[in-house]
Amino acid sequence: MDYIIQLIGIILVFHPFGSAGPATALIPTSTKLDFCASSHPPKVVTERHRAFFRIQTTRIANKSGWPPAEITDCIPSEHCKLFEIPVASDITIDSGFPTAANNKEGTTFCLVPRLEEVKPGVRLMPSARTSSLITWDLPGGTLEAHDLGTGAIATQLRVVAPPGTPLNDITITATPRGGGSPRVLMVAAGTEVNLVSMPATDAGTDLAAVHHVPEVNAHFYLYNNLLNPADELCSTPIPSRTTCDAVQVAHPGVNHDAFCSNTGCCP
Repeated sequence: MDYIIQLIGIILVFHPFGSAGPATALIPTSTKLDFCASSHPPKVVTERHRAFFRIQTTRIANKSGWPPAEITDCIPSEHCKLFEIPVASDITIDSGFPTAANNKEGTTFCLVPRLEEVKPGVRLMPSARTSSLITWDLPGGTLEAHDLGTGAIATQLRVVAPPGTPLNDITITATPRGGGSPRVLMVAAGTEVNLVSMPATDAGTDLAAVHHVPEVNAHFYLYNNLLNPADELCSTPIPSRTTCDAVQVAHPGVNHDAFCSNTGCCP
């Protein structure tokens, strides 16, 4: 059965724009929260973000491989649970079937803001994969943009199952880079798998009701924790790519907003 992976919040999708190739999701750490002291006196201070898998409660097949202290309930109306990933980890997912080798961009993926539009020539630090909080080499499929209803843009990835695939559970594994036991979660076939990088107070709420106030645009600065120091970003992007104009007209609710949005990188 096909399923959807959704990336919500401050998550960088590393994928060469306009081409087919593997995509990687990187969540920056929150070890540094203040940025741009020289160009934005006083310096910009962001809110600490944490990483969670957010899964509908009825779709959880086996959570015994995840420490109970790291599992919390969403607000009652959301009917989901949060599985925190508190330490730097690499994510893998076993769909129970072979997936495509590459990711291609769907018609709406151009709406995801891209770092190189804000600062041409920007590059990730060489150690971005190992200095991130989360690194996930995504399974193959089609990348699309999705407006959460607040102006925040998420990435959706549809993973297509071959015809006749049996309905096997999906196994999600978070392996700590510093050693220790992997965290393992099993969900039912066809489950929407949401990886969330947000403040803990927001991650389990109705995401369409999270208030959009100017201060939350500062969340974007957390991407600096993945960039070379010389490429520090000190402006909040609302990019408008001319090649995406027709898509923008067809999707007027998606407005390129930096409010806790995913972003893309690099050529």
